[in-house]
Amino acid sequence: MSKSLFIVIALSCVINLFGIETDRSKELIKRTVLILPFSNQNNVDKYEYLSGTLMDALKANLFSLEQFDFINEDLVRDKINKSGLSNKEVIELKNVRDLALQLKADVAVIGKYIIIDDNIMIQINAVDIFTSDTVASTSVNGKVGIDIFRIIDQVTGDITEKMKLKLKKVDKSYFDEMSKLIQKEYRLRKMEQFPVTRRVGIGLTAGGSALILVGLPVMIYDLGVYYNVVKYYKEEYEKGNLDDNAYKTSLNIFTGLLVLGITTLSIGVIIDAVGIPLIIYKKKDKKVSLNLGLYGNNVVLFFVYKF
Repeated sequence: MSKSLFIVIALSCVINLFGIETDRSKELIKRTVLILPFSNQNNVDKYEYLSGTLMDALKANLFSLEQFDFINEDLVRDKINKSGLSNKEVIELKNVRDLALQLKADVAVIGKYIIIDDNIMIQINAVDIFTSDTVASTSVNGKVGIDIFRIIDQVTGDITEKMKLKLKKVDKSYFDEMSKLIQKEYRLRKMEQFPVTRRVGIGLTAGGSALILVGLPVMIYDLGVYYNVVKYYKEEYEKGNLDDNAYKTSLNIFTGLLVLGITTLSIGVIIDAVGIPLIIYKKKDKKVSLNLGLYGNNVVLFFVYKF
């Protein structure tokens, strides 16, 4: 095989590999839709059934597009029940985002309807969880009664067409990156809900655990591995095969590693001992305080535990 032919083949392989990688990076992902129960805004019991009817009609229309994945309805209802949110609270944007993030959906559909006498108004919004923007919206007014099913077909058909245009498949790299960002945002928001003491405790425990993970391997290596090196150098020194500088150097390294390991491990344990109680501590009617007082020439430290 000539050298030029080999180069051509090699370049072709490189191009093909890059082509495959490029194709993979351009893989398109379906959007995952969370359809939340429609809110009966003025709580007309007679028309409570419309919430489920609207959800079913909308899902059937969206499903026919073969453009979206969907969150299971039972999972949705279970998550809402556990959250304790009312029908009106469920469709608030903050709660919508929280539910979507918990259920790993990147699009949420929220709807509400208001019935006054024989008139009904239905409104549906589709929210892109990645951007928090309402990307599709529709609203229909009409009369309840026999015309209600035409109104349902109209409003669900309209939002379906708008979502079809606005929420196409997205590039996998974009999808993965945005998913990481919103999950990080969700974790930070959950952290902010913790009391200050618990947040401090989590930070201290994380730092202490990191020190333990550093100090413990160092100490194990020093006592389990490097000790044999020092022992060998000592034996060779005593036999006269090695000068004392090499032996002293190995001994100093052994001592330094041992001190480093024990110190790091001890600090980590102490920090964890402070942090863990702060995580599990729950404020009750009792009060713990630490105070300094000056009495004459003496500084007095007071530890107060109030029942």
